[in-house]
Amino acid sequence: MVESEQKTFTSIGTAMGRKIEEELVHFLRTNSDVFAWTMHDLIGIDPEVMVHKLNVNLNFRPVRQKKRNFGQERNEIIKEEVEKLLTAGYIRPVQYPDWLANFILVPKPNKKWRMCINFTDLN
Repeated sequence: MVESEQKTFTSIGTAMGRKIEEELVHFLRTNSDVFAWTMHDLIGIDPEVMVHKLNVNLNFRPVRQKKRNFGQERNEIIKEEVEKLLTAGYIRPVQYPDWLANFILVPKPNKKWRMCINFTDLN
């Protein structure tokens, strides 16, 4: 466990010796301020260092996948995930109808859902 304003848990391997485990736990506690514990802790990369750009051939016809319909339960899951991503600044609303890809919900081993993007038609 790493001490901070709220308790945060980190799993470490069980194959290491007791001394190494103690040193690792001490290191993690000492340096807990350099790790991103929430999405809000992640900082952006300066555009002078790296910029991502989508190179689209203007001769290709834009692709717009047909909107998928989900049940009420999955719509709530989607709404919560989108809100988290919007709040953290990872995504933003778009005002164009072209080059759109659907997302899909994939079950995780812990019985929760992972939201993924299906870029199949865009490639």
